[in-house]
Amino acid sequence: MQSSTFPWMNDLNDLEAYEFLEGLIELAQTAGSPTGFLRALDEHVSTWSVTAEATSVTREAAG
Repeated sequence: MQSSTFPWMNDLNDLEAYEFLEGLIELAQTAGSPTGFLRALDEHVSTWSVTAEATSVTREAAG
């Protein structure tokens, strides 16, 4: 999936990208406040960006 907002999403397969986006929707629904959402968003993006980087490295190693 191509994303200009989250460029590291380009390294995810479609299923992983949809899981990330589903998580964003859940955060928005349960955050309780804009500040709570932003804090949760920061953690969610940090976790997924590490996942995307690991996916990219694994794919490069596989050739």
